Amino acid sequence: MKIKMKISQPGYSRDRGYNVTSFLMRHNVKSGAQIGSGNKFGERELEISRGNYHYDNKAEDPVFENLNKMLDRTIFKRYGDAIEGNVFCLISWKYADGMTMVMVTKSRGYTINGRKMSKANILGILSRVIYRSCFIRSAEIMDGYLEDLLEITPNVRYALENKTPYKYYDSSHSNPYRRIGIEVRFNTKRISKTHCALELSENIWASIANDDLDKFLNHFRLGKNRGKRWINISPSKLWEELFGKPATESEYAMMKAWLRQNRTDKQIESRSMGLIDEVCNENENFHKFKTEEGKIGMIIRGSLTDWVLFENSASKGSPQRVNIYAYKAHDNITDETAMMTGISTTNKKFLHGWLSGPICVNNSVGKVSLGDQFVSRAYTLMNDKLAVKMVGTLRGHVNSEEESQINRIDMKLFKKWNLSNTKKRVEKRQLMKEGKA
Repeated sequence: MKIKMKISQPGYSRDRGYNVTSFLMRHNVKSGAQIGSGNKFGERELEISRGNYHYDNKAEDPVFENLNKMLDRTIFKRYGDAIEGNVFCLISWKYADGMTMVMVTKSRGYTINGRKMSKANILGILSRVIYRSCFIRSAEIMDGYLEDLLEITPNVRYALENKTPYKYYDSSHSNPYRRIGIEVRFNTKRISKTHCALELSENIWASIANDDLDKFLNHFRLGKNRGKRWINISPSKLWEELFGKPATESEYAMMKAWLRQNRTDKQIESRSMGLIDEVCNENENFHKFKTEEGKIGMIIRGSLTDWVLFENSASKGSPQRVNIYAYKAHDNITDETAMMTGISTTNKKFLHGWLSGPICVNNSVGKVSLGDQFVSRAYTLMNDKLAVKMVGTLRGHVNSEEESQINRIDMKLFKKWNLSNTKKRVEKRQLMKEGKA
């Protein structure tokens, strides 16, 4: 049968659009009529939503998470129950330069193109291949991408790209009888087709098989508790497990110091704030600033208007740590005393104008660093012509293209205001050092 998958794009509007792919699927269980809905071309249509997000703990991208669920129902389940007996499924795409084929089986275990894997990893690989097929029209590229995924599971690939998450418990400095959870990330690199290495201490790397790293990540990334080897393993046991012998006293002390230095929250926040400076230096449409109180902000020059972003006081796990405002020029405000003195529901003055908002825009995943939230919104708003079509909450805050030039921030005035704020912060810090503030 021919399957047509429609994967919804980000946004809140009903006409946000889809990424679409079509492929042929052969399945040994003859219940094709139960898959999706038929269209006039004889295809079975499946629509993949981006889902209801849970920001407190989102280990997987919602697109792949929902693709995994749909593929599980399509390949391994019928009528909501697991298929009894063997499963044989062949998925193929035909391109001008050849054909890409993926064969999935289930008998005593699960295989994909003849390689034994867990069902979770197979679904993870399939979801990425299917999503990639929305944008690729070449069998050579698709085959190379598939082969790469077969060598490195999605879990291990995540670790190579984002470091390996790990959590251990240690005594609190304020209360030695209280143990607190500390999240860290190990530097990770690939050292062969079958092994990776984790930096357990400064310049000290431990080899770990890809299969073991995958299981390690199942627990520390995805929260699964199958098997006993890696569940809640302590730093000392982890060292012994990977090196084959216990750490010496000095080695363990160095490891603990290294772990404290590489705490996830500190590491990610620090790196993400550097990202703001980097994108502002590379893009003339981005301008970073700080308020007198030390809050970070950005000015984004879009096609329809100028946008102003402000750091707010939301918690680190919040999907809305950045407030978005659309700048509006005000003909009646010409005095420099009317410059922004603070953002509140009653005072939204900003540089000879005022701010429309705040505008609600959520991240699709949770626990996103402050810097990443700034940058993702900055690039979205720079392309505001497209953004207003995809994000319904932005509409009503922008003028037509003909009126866009009216609502522009005076950059000379902005630079003067920003310099003034910098001087005030320096003076305030000096007074605090002297005990006068």
